[in-house]
Amino acid sequence: MFVYRNPTKAERDEIDAKHGGIDWPLFGPASDEEGGLAYLEEHFNAFCDDAKQNNYRTKSVQDATIKIFVEGRPWLRGSREARVQSDNASNYRDPMTEIDLDCVGRRCFSEAGMGKDEGDANGSVMKGHFVRKRDEGRGIESARDLLEISSTAGMRGQTNARLIVNRLKEDDGIAGRDSVCSKYALWTIDKMNITYWGSIDLEASRRSMQGGGRAVGFGLGEVLSLDKFNKTQRTQVAETGAQLELAGGADNAAPNPKQRASRSEKRAEAQASEALAAAKKAKIEAKKAAEEAKNEAQFVGELHKCPRCKKRFLDKGWFNRHTARWCASRDSRRAALVKMRCVRSIVSSLDSKAVEERDNRIANLDKIEVSMKAKPPGEEVGIETKKADDGRLIVQAVHHGLAERTAQVAPGLVVLAIDGKEPSANGGELAGVLAEGATKVVTFGRPRPPISLHGRARKGLHKKPPFKMHPKQLKWLEKNAFNGGRSQLRPKTAWVGMKAKFSRQLRLDTMTPMWLEKDQISDWLARQAKEEKERRKEAQKKAEAGPKSRNTTTPEIERQIAKKRPGPATQRPKGSTKRPKETEKEKKRPAPPLPRIPKKTTKGRI
Repeated sequence: MFVYRNPTKAERDEIDAKHGGIDWPLFGPASDEEGGLAYLEEHFNAFCDDAKQNNYRTKSVQDATIKIFVEGRPWLRGSREARVQSDNASNYRDPMTEIDLDCVGRRCFSEAGMGKDEGDANGSVMKGHFVRKRDEGRGIESARDLLEISSTAGMRGQTNARLIVNRLKEDDGIAGRDSVCSKYALWTIDKMNITYWGSIDLEASRRSMQGGGRAVGFGLGEVLSLDKFNKTQRTQVAETGAQLELAGGADNAAPNPKQRASRSEKRAEAQASEALAAAKKAKIEAKKAAEEAKNEAQFVGELHKCPRCKKRFLDKGWFNRHTARWCASRDSRRAALVKMRCVRSIVSSLDSKAVEERDNRIANLDKIEVSMKAKPPGEEVGIETKKADDGRLIVQAVHHGLAERTAQVAPGLVVLAIDGKEPSANGGELAGVLAEGATKVVTFGRPRPPISLHGRARKGLHKKPPFKMHPKQLKWLEKNAFNGGRSQLRPKTAWVGMKAKFSRQLRLDTMTPMWLEKDQISDWLARQAKEEKERRKEAQKKAEAGPKSRNTTTPEIERQIAKKRPGPATQRPKGSTKRPKETEKEKKRPAPPLPRIPKKTTKGRI
């Protein structure tokens, strides 16, 4: 996809004088003419029979498409002025894809989670056209068939061609070349050097943003001269020689752009559509109110009759009081109670309120309201202001006083209002002395931050809110979903059953439905299965180890200890060296049996 500025009428005249006559009706109205937008957009669909998608294939595509593109648009052949953006595929992260293209000066990569762009959407529409033609019986065998089918799609801003890749010219690049730098967010190429720019440091950015700072870590990386790059890091030395075969055998790609709006133009168009819709809605409401007033005027003089008890009332107030309190309709009362207690309506109202609060908070992020109250005997405000070129009142300096004590006022802030009114031209209200007990409320606006360099962080760092399960939810899951050490229900079946069980119940702590989502139930079942598996492994290890006895002594060791320990009857007298005589009981004790010695046999060994 190519996006470039739509030249104004004066710029088109200069281009004609420099590059010859350009067929400007093919480009549509100029950006400063009626119906013209700020940009032009074109899509090149290159079909190829070569299925190997590497850096050589990517270089071939860019060499062929950009060469034929700038031939029909010669004013875009500037030196290193174009920018290329792609995803993080490996075949794109090679500077060789742009190093030989004089018009390309910068390559950046999309961040994860950014989603698809207009090029992917255009490709999906073209694929749908191919599927319809295939279902109609049109065979698709090669890139030529795709080229013929795409030519009949009738889509605006499309150039269809067949890419011819010459694999015979593919080489291995510089022998023994250095590895290509991979830790970068983008690179820039000028006439002399190629510069790699490092990615953002997430941890350092997190700490900086928690303290009120900005994201950090993005900056200048490695700078390499083009001569050194060509000698040490080229992955392809020879030219690719890739060519494009255009539909119908055309020699050049005729311009076929479509108008593309800028951000300001999109914003203005959206505001105009909203204003038109609001005017249409107001007209319908006014017409409806007029009809209701006309209908009510017809029955002003009539009596009010209760539809339930058939009583008549002259005053509408007594009639409303009668139908609301003493003779209320049971069906309407039941419907009102159901609406009041409906979980879906409660959740919807809470969601709308949360969205409204978030929108208000975002709308007031650039505003600071500072309240200053003077102590006796009075204090200076201490704010010095100056008038900017655009007429705004800017804080130039903060001196010792009330403003400095609040720690909310800093130089560079814009004074929007003082006590709910617009400030004077010179801001004299902020330079004087505030009387004792008086209060001054000043509303400041933060200036618009400078435009960050291309390739900075595109997504914020958000902390996932913790989730705590309700006891009722946990009890139901343990009883029905996971019981006895194994899963009883699948996540989807458990979700359906839990939703049926708690269909009319609401958590009072979070004001959310009592039933869980299918992903939450799946995560809980996975955790339970993991814990059960670990518990069984631990039990198996204990069973294999066997029971361990606390007494580590064997019976033989215990007998030796008993022999060495003298008993009360065999203790030697103090100072005696003779062994005491054996008692009668010890003499009569039989000797222990001798161990049995096995007999030798002739049949085998013992």
